[in-house]
Amino acid sequence: MERKVMPKGCASVNQPTQQQQQNCSVVANTQGECPNIPYFPNTIKTDVVLAEPTIQVCVEADIQLEQPAIEIKRVKKDIVITQCKLVPSTWGVYKLFIGGYIRKNIEYATRTTSTSSGVCGDIRHMTAHVPYSCCTPIEIPGGGPWPDQGYRYGNQSPFLADSGDRPRFDKTQFDEYVYYVEQPRCELVYAEFHEIDFAPPNTTTPVSGIDDEVTFQRLREKIVVDVMVKVLQKQQVEIPTAVFSARAKEEQNQVNNGNQKLLGHQ
Repeated sequence: MERKVMPKGCASVNQPTQQQQQNCSVVANTQGECPNIPYFPNTIKTDVVLAEPTIQVCVEADIQLEQPAIEIKRVKKDIVITQCKLVPSTWGVYKLFIGGYIRKNIEYATRTTSTSSGVCGDIRHMTAHVPYSCCTPIEIPGGGPWPDQGYRYGNQSPFLADSGDRPRFDKTQFDEYVYYVEQPRCELVYAEFHEIDFAPPNTTTPVSGIDDEVTFQRLREKIVVDVMVKVLQKQQVEIPTAVFSARAKEEQNQVNNGNQKLLGHQ
């Protein structure tokens, strides 16, 4: 059988070239010591309250119970925030996207047996997560405090070729400046609930043998929630000079007292 000879300069399909083996790899050199520019600001990093709005959320939902009920006994509600994003809009106005769910624990009475004078059954419960989401404007007053904004910008500087008559396309200087900030977040303060729960029309079933009693398994609810949240962001806050000076004076007094005790022992 004649063996085919590959042309010079061609590589086998099954044998990757050295260039292919080095693709997507990094070779880097690190310095043992890095210089720095010392800076010691008289600041603390703490949560700054940007706003504390009370947001009204309206929700309508249908809930299917596990068993037919004759009466809703008790409903316990809590609100949970799973999304809170502050987005800039026009000058001085931001949009707060807030979302999550209302956690409802529903206790209801069921029918097991009934007579012409009474209905007997068990007390059951259901825990439901009713989702909500909305967008509300947040107008920051002129005096602030303002949200810190991160930024990124850069420049590209081209070079001329050695001949000076054309640009050099294989060499470019890139300068980029990036400033990072903490994301604003929400903290739940309080919630006020108002709701109406009812069985939708044509979804009830009369209880046989007793007048004016019906069962229902589908529950429709209309909820109005007033929820107050703190919109927070971690920022650098300057320590007042008086506070800083008082702290330094106290530390110096502690040093002086220690020196006096040391001289007394001597």
